[in-house]
Amino acid sequence: MSFQKHHVLPRSKGGKSKGQNIVKVKKTPHEKYHSLFQNKTPPEIVKYLVDEFWGGQWHYVNNALAHASK
Repeated sequence: MSFQKHHVLPRSKGGKSKGQNIVKVKKTPHEKYHSLFQNKTPPEIVKYLVDEFWGGQWHYVNNALAHASK
């Protein structure tokens, strides 16, 4: 199984190549991620999902965040 390094905050947007900004991910999902999200930051990705897939309904994000912290 092949793995790659992924920058949570893209280098092109000031992300560093160390610490918590680097995660190890499988190659195929990593390529698919960048195909869909390019070099968006995590907040830009959430906005993209809400705008493009969830019809501007932010309550989905708010509900997910409320449940994730439990």
